[in-house]
Amino acid sequence: MADKNYTVPASVQRLVQSYDKQKKTEEQNEHVPKIKISEAIGRVAFFYEKIRNAVDYK
Repeated sequence: MADKNYTVPASVQRLVQSYDKQKKTEEQNEHVPKIKISEAIGRVAFFYEKIRNAVDYK
């Protein structure tokens, strides 16, 4: 029969605490206005970063 006095490992407790902390931070950030950009500018920035990373890698 299984032991009913099971304790949660410390690593799992830290994971849950980290998740709770992240969730609280996200809730606080909901009130901060977000910057909106057009899809075209977003794509240009994406490709620019891809090219920049390729050049930096060499």
